[in-house]
Amino acid sequence: MTPFRAAWLVGGATVAAAVRRPTAYNSGRMLLLLVVLGGLIGALVWLVLVAVSTLLVEWLAFARSDRIHTHRTDRAWAVARVAERPGVWRVSSVAAWPQGDGAGTAVMAHIMAAADAAGVALELSPASAEVRDWYLRLGFVRDGRHLRLAPRSESISVSSS
Repeated sequence: MTPFRAAWLVGGATVAAAVRRPTAYNSGRMLLLLVVLGGLIGALVWLVLVAVSTLLVEWLAFARSDRIHTHRTDRAWAVARVAERPGVWRVSSVAAWPQGDGAGTAVMAHIMAAADAAGVALELSPASAEVRDWYLRLGFVRDGRHLRLAPRSESISVSSS
């Protein structure tokens, strides 16, 4: 998947999530404020601002990422980026649409399996309390401001001579 396509998918999911649950995300709170202040014009301004800024930021971020993970079915898709650092992979820009169809869980399972095989931990910073709770259900634990998932020891092979 190209960085531009991944950024487009993340941007679409960002807009959809903010419209669906505006009080859960900063971009959704901005939408509410602009609608109150400017009505339909405010909503259109928000859409342009969020779409353009997300597309540009995510495009550059995906272009610099070490890995782009995707999952796609006939009904849903998910994408995430991973920055590989010694001993830890930083996961970000996880997006799925529609939410609740398992695509996000599937892409995270793929990332978790790859990290286990490499013997590295995963680290991320969730965008909302709802997203944080989803990662906690996947097995991540709080580590200061971040969530972390240690590699599962049974997936790390140790050779004996």
